[in-house]
Amino acid sequence: MSSLQDVAVIMRTYKIGEADKIIVLFTQNHGKIRAVAKGSRKTTSKLGARLEPLNLANVMLWQGRNLATITGVDVIDNFTDIRESLEKIMMATTMMEIIDKLTLDDQENDALFQLLIKALMTLDKNFSPAILGAFCFRVLMVEGLTPQTDACCACGTAQELTAFNAAMGGALCRNCQSGQLISKQALDILGLIFNGRLGKALYLCSHAPELTHEIESLGINIIEYHLGQKLKSHLNLKTWG
Repeated sequence: MSSLQDVAVIMRTYKIGEADKIIVLFTQNHGKIRAVAKGSRKTTSKLGARLEPLNLANVMLWQGRNLATITGVDVIDNFTDIRESLEKIMMATTMMEIIDKLTLDDQENDALFQLLIKALMTLDKNFSPAILGAFCFRVLMVEGLTPQTDACCACGTAQELTAFNAAMGGALCRNCQSGQLISKQALDILGLIFNGRLGKALYLCSHAPELTHEIESLGINIIEYHLGQKLKSHLNLKTWG
């Protein structure tokens, strides 16, 4: 047994026993960890409010044979502005669900951790309606799953790219077209995202709701293809929207 300390996003929680919770943490240096917060459901608990989903915290843990036990929590950021908007909460929840489903326990992935933190900070203080779609494609880049968008995945032509097919690996031309249709504007936005010009991509989408919806739909679809399942949080977001 040993103790450890790490920075973590509180991903989700669920009840165990009469007064405890299991906390799913995505940490910077130890990956995804499941830990027990003993007594955290009691009204007198000092840990309970600090372990709410979406909090960014410095967490102290005692590593046991099976589950770790949380011994201390210092909140770094609770993303107040996100919590004041139902749309932002649902977007943040979808981002965390994507990370949760893509990652295995106890496997460090600092690149995904940093991506999630930056996305939550943008969602909190510099909101762009296109942030969720852009996040999906940045996740794909980190995971080595960047789709091809500058030429047809079937025949190689760069002319008249009109469709996007996750199973084929990206864009398709008019002659090879299958999957969902994609606009020239959306392909240009994806090019900006893949070339590190995220700020410009978000700016161009900021007053273009149809383009924003297209990028998000494409991003969610290809994430769900690689996961082999639907994202429950995004279904809730679509229902609410």
